[in-house]
Amino acid sequence: MDVRAMVHASLRREASQLGYGSEEIDGRVHVVPGGISVKYEESEFPEAESQVRVSLTLTAHLGEDQEDTATNTVLDRLDGAGNTQQEAIDFAVNMWMVGVLPALCALCGQKPPKGSEYKTSNLKHNLANAVVDWDVFLGPLQFSSDSSFALQQRIEQLKPVDHVLERILPMLDPHRPHWIRIYHCRREEGLMASNCQVDNRDFAEGRGTLFEFTWPNVTSEQWFRQFLTVIPHYALVQPLQAKAAVVVEEEKTWWKKLIELGNQDLLKRS
Repeated sequence: MDVRAMVHASLRREASQLGYGSEEIDGRVHVVPGGISVKYEESEFPEAESQVRVSLTLTAHLGEDQEDTATNTVLDRLDGAGNTQQEAIDFAVNMWMVGVLPALCALCGQKPPKGSEYKTSNLKHNLANAVVDWDVFLGPLQFSSDSSFALQQRIEQLKPVDHVLERILPMLDPHRPHWIRIYHCRREEGLMASNCQVDNRDFAEGRGTLFEFTWPNVTSEQWFRQFLTVIPHYALVQPLQAKAAVVVEEEKTWWKKLIELGNQDLLKRS
């Protein structure tokens, strides 16, 4: 069985365990019927002394439109490890199901999978003539399998993800949802690797903010990651009202439908 077939079989097994009757159509595994499908993109199997390791790239497709676009395609890269190639793939796929899918469900107006949750928050930021109100849906904070309790405590104290969000929110388009991927790793020799992406694009300021995080003493490679989505609740600002009206009149995409009620509420206030 080739890697793509192994990954898609793992996705279907995981979806079935979560209560979804998944099916594969046109090369995509539909994990949430009518809402979210996912497919294998590429993989690497780095050399390792003991366990098999994999670095897996998956693409999620949001909504029912067939064509992939910048506003409905979510890329993610996940690491897995196991005694066999299949175990490593299953580990990475499970990380996507547990850490990414719940926040994507919120983005598409779907309920999260059974047994999984996302946290919600509400944040505001000021533009020149605006106060933008965001609903934030956070997937679970995920750690490497051997992460220390000291690392988890340090994250709870310093809240690095909150600091990254403070840098990101003022730069987001307030008329559409966004997704954010955060990853930070410290290797045994002290070298660090970080990644911060907004809508599949690298965000240098967010990455720089992660490098400001003060690690506890660690004796092995450790990392943490989090996937979250942000949706404009409504924008209380005069200059944005005309744009809001355009959104209501345009052909509805999956995300325009999602924020339509918020825009209608805005127009009623004008």
